[in-house]
Amino acid sequence: MENPILFTPIETPLLSLHVSANAEMGEYFGTVLPTRFNDFGSEYRALRRAVGLVDSNFRALFSLSGPDRQRYLNAVLTSNERD
Repeated sequence: MENPILFTPIETPLLSLHVSANAEMGEYFGTVLPTRFNDFGSEYRALRRAVGLVDSNFRALFSLSGPDRQRYLNAVLTSNERD
């Protein structure tokens, strides 16, 4: 049996802030992010009274280079069924 490839989750730059707020942490799209801070009712009341922050550090940034970069990006982002 082959060994699976193991990935180490990425830590968000806001990790220490989440931990200091007693967040329960979990993995989301390969990034360690808060799963919850408190019970749902408490979180909902806090959002209604103040503001909520969504940590979206699981998103990626790509840098493409080379002569086919525009063609490749177009192929990835569109649904050109004809080609």
